[in-house]
Amino acid sequence: VDKKVKPVSGIFPQDACVFRQFPHNPLETMAPLTPNPLEFIPDDRLTHEHMESLNINSIGFLWPEEVKLFHYVMHLNQDGLAFEETNHGTLKESYFMPYIIPTIPHEP
Repeated sequence: VDKKVKPVSGIFPQDACVFRQFPHNPLETMAPLTPNPLEFIPDDRLTHEHMESLNINSIGFLWPEEVKLFHYVMHLNQDGLAFEETNHGTLKESYFMPYIIPTIPHEP
């Protein structure tokens, strides 16, 4: 109860606004998809256990080739995944400004 946060009405500071920007077109550097993806090959960052934790195709909705394509896309984008605390990071400042959480002085 002593750490409860109550919102206070007021004007949002302009310097706390977050602006999104694109320094370049991300589609220009996107890897092309293959029509015949290979079987999933685990590595240090994206392991077999991590893929199982995603529970892909648990009800059998996808075809086997679609599951392979999903594994391929995950492999291409594995730098953006964080399955462990040591892999987490922040958004690039070239895309998003740092977040500022405005607070006001108060008396307990």
